Amino acid sequence: MSSYIQNPFNHLAFDNKHHLVLGRNKMKLARPHLSHALIIGSAIGLAACGGGGGGGGGSTTTTTPTPLVLSGNATNGAALAGVTVDAKCTAGSGSATTDANGHYRISIDGGALPCVLRTPNGSSALHSVAEAGGNQSLTANLTPLSEALVANLAGAAPANLYANFDSAAQGRITAGNISSARANLIAALAGVTDINALDPLKDDLSSAPAATDTALGKLATALTDARLSQADLDATLATAGSITAPIKTVLQAASATCSGLRSGSYWLFVPFVSAGGTQRITIDAKNLSVRYADANIDTLVDQGGCQFSTPDNDQIYVAASGVTLLRYAAGSGKTGIALIIPEQTLPVSAVAGTWNEIGFGRDTSSAPFEGWSAQSTLDSAGNFTSNLDCGSGLGVTCTDDILPTQLKVNNDGGFDTTYQGSTTRIFAFRTASGSTMLVGTSPDGSNLSVLSKVSSLTLPTVGAVTRYWNMSVNSTGYQGSFISETTTITANNAAANTYTRSHASDGHEETLTINQPKDGMRYRPAAIATNSGGGTVNVSAAVLMRVGDTGFTVARNVTSGQNFFAMSIDRP
Repeated sequence: MSSYIQNPFNHLAFDNKHHLVLGRNKMKLARPHLSHALIIGSAIGLAACGGGGGGGGGSTTTTTPTPLVLSGNATNGAALAGVTVDAKCTAGSGSATTDANGHYRISIDGGALPCVLRTPNGSSALHSVAEAGGNQSLTANLTPLSEALVANLAGAAPANLYANFDSAAQGRITAGNISSARANLIAALAGVTDINALDPLKDDLSSAPAATDTALGKLATALTDARLSQADLDATLATAGSITAPIKTVLQAASATCSGLRSGSYWLFVPFVSAGGTQRITIDAKNLSVRYADANIDTLVDQGGCQFSTPDNDQIYVAASGVTLLRYAAGSGKTGIALIIPEQTLPVSAVAGTWNEIGFGRDTSSAPFEGWSAQSTLDSAGNFTSNLDCGSGLGVTCTDDILPTQLKVNNDGGFDTTYQGSTTRIFAFRTASGSTMLVGTSPDGSNLSVLSKVSSLTLPTVGAVTRYWNMSVNSTGYQGSFISETTTITANNAAANTYTRSHASDGHEETLTINQPKDGMRYRPAAIATNSGGGTVNVSAAVLMRVGDTGFTVARNVTSGQNFFAMSIDRP
């Protein structure tokens, strides 16, 4: 019987009519035998003559409503000539074809604001809006900047806003909301191009296009370097709201072979070892190098499949989100494991909510490392309103614990809190789709914990395949195991909230229960499994937690004496 203290992870695939009413004076006619046509003719004639002789007659004036006029330019850095611009408004719709300079003008009789506009841009489209409360003649440019602004304004893909232009969608298009979306876009693109002086919707691009063309050129270059499409940018902006840090992250230049590895500043957590701690590092993804806090620089060698190595043979594994794991030589034949996340500045309000926590550490240098679980709730001001200690066992039953102090911004990055007299630093990272993870660490790195928002899990689909790297730390704080694994879901049981998965490495199967011990967690009971060769595999009990859509999962032991802490990264 082989001993298999294994911590693989299953990453849940867990995406007017205007009616002109003519007034009629009812007249008692002396000759009722006259034809209907003559009667109408007489009435019209009297009205036209004004009645005369002071008989009280009056004139009728017909007023033609002012049409709604939308105009502007369609450009992606080069004028979009000869394309159709369609407008859909609260009342009325219309279309026009752009001229050689990309200019269009749409006149809509009986049109009423707000409106959303669309024009083709190659295989995609560009969108714009005209807000309610404006006059009857408005400018609405269609550019990649207007497209991005509309995504943030709508909180959805601009194409969805156009396709589903109902009262809720119309209600979003106000001057105030547009101003907020514009401010968000300015902040999001600050590292790419300065658009403070630009109004993406209303600037006169016929007479003064240069500044916008320059900004569009810089944005196009940034998207290319970041290996992003306009649709990718739109999706991130739609999710971001006013929290623009994730957009700044994904707009960083990416490695030519691994879009998860992006240039920029990162936090490196080196836990559990005597020289551990936290430091800021800088990665150059285009030129494949990493610069450490001591100014030393390592060249990265692309090993393929989002795995990189350094000259010292340190191994780096990168998830699509940018969360990264590092295996490094720790001396005396030992291997250490470190965690890396992109540096972001998030407001404390962004971490409000209830969080599951899995951690690993020790209280004294002579004690073994052990795992634990906890659950805490933060309000929008960073105050802990609850803190539950779920212990080192399964953790179904938790007890009230001392509340940490209010989160305070650390000027060097992240937040600080104090728990039982000890300082803990907390760092936040949010993905492009809005999943947030927290990393907590003691200043000396003796403790490390990962927090994920509480969210109920659903069972994975039978046949779903997950590929990942999994590495665990044992009670000494050094690597206990490492594996590159692939698992396939072979069965699920909705009544029991369980699923079974098989491992490509040796064919053994194991069963896990979702939302156990807490919503958002999974429990794998201890078992003896059979591998493809007929041998047996000891499967250790574990609590697992996938952190949103970061591609990162953590786990810890449940059984006393089998102390381990495992981290896993999705691989391509």
